[in-house]
Amino acid sequence: MRELLEQFESDPDPLNLLPEAQLLRALMLDYINRFEEQDRMLTRWNLSFEKAFQSDWNEWWRTVRADALEREDDLSAELLERMPDPMTYLPSKPLRMADITDAARLIKEVGAMVDRIRKGQQESTFSMDTITRLWAVMGGHLTDAAMEVIENDDIRSALLTAVESRWGTISLAELASRRAEAGAEAG
Repeated sequence: MRELLEQFESDPDPLNLLPEAQLLRALMLDYINRFEEQDRMLTRWNLSFEKAFQSDWNEWWRTVRADALEREDDLSAELLERMPDPMTYLPSKPLRMADITDAARLIKEVGAMVDRIRKGQQESTFSMDTITRLWAVMGGHLTDAAMEVIENDDIRSALLTAVESRWGTISLAELASRRAEAGAEAG
């Protein structure tokens, strides 16, 4: 357990739950794909205890036993050695019957995991729409502030043009990679 905890502690992106969501999806699909097979196995196992099967098996046993007892030579050991084990003909019983509601529970878990991933992403990132609205609001506030403080129209226009030009050179991808590097250095 300690090794697993250390592994998780050294995870560079501990809030990335995508591998867990993928595991849940794989478990869910595997469960659904094996459901019919497990159902058939349990049905066959239960049917093996039907009276008709028991009767047929008992008749076979009596015949084999009678044949072995009728022999006067020393073949009885050979007959018993060659006698098939009737239990090998029975299907093995599954440990438990698959419950289709388990698949629904797994689907619910996948959905909850995806919701947790999205929530974590929303708390730590902004959508492009949010950033665009932020820039529009900031631009509006900057223009209003420039109108209030700078009386000279030429100076105010030059300042707003320079700000707009510089804002156009901002690279979100570069800022995001710097943030990731800073987080890695701090962590």
